[in-house]
Amino acid sequence: MAYDVDLGRLQVHLRRLDRDDLLNFMDRALEALPADSLTSLIQSLPRWNLAALAPQPLLESVAEFHKASLAGQYYESFEVNYKNCHETSRGTDTWLAECGRLFAECMKASGPQARQGFESLFELLRMIDSGDRDIVFFGDEGGSYLLGVDWKELLGAYFCCLAATATAEQYTGLVMAVIEDFVAHDRERFLALAERTIGEDPGT
Repeated sequence: MAYDVDLGRLQVHLRRLDRDDLLNFMDRALEALPADSLTSLIQSLPRWNLAALAPQPLLESVAEFHKASLAGQYYESFEVNYKNCHETSRGTDTWLAECGRLFAECMKASGPQARQGFESLFELLRMIDSGDRDIVFFGDEGGSYLLGVDWKELLGAYFCCLAATATAEQYTGLVMAVIEDFVAHDRERFLALAERTIGEDPGT
């Protein structure tokens, strides 16, 4: 059902939102815009180059993101106190959004390219969880769980492309590793998902 909305009142309301809610609203608004309107909006922004936003091959995008992550380009720290210890920096928010976008692109793809994309992104998540590299900054405890992805959907897609590109032995090892690293709290559920994907028990 459509409603009449006062644009001015909406703008005032949006200015009261916290950053996460505002970014979520922006994402949904951009997805709903027709292509012509989106292009016009981008062109109205200063220092934005439409050519830099052109579609890019999946593995090229993942490789650039991986390289930038290891180079610390998303690492943005701030002075932590009891008031802001649960906040995330703009660099961290940008990293999480880009990683989520690339995982979504991997889920749309298939075969070796999708598998390589998934595993490159998993590598970054493991580095964040281990704390071995300064990829993103958390004021308090943080990790891959903040990505906020639907792990059933994501790993279901990964298991499918893995089943099509790996030997049975490789499949078992990689499935067990990704489950233990990211969804160990729900191990049996994801083992069952992996079993349904390949038609045999990955734990045997």
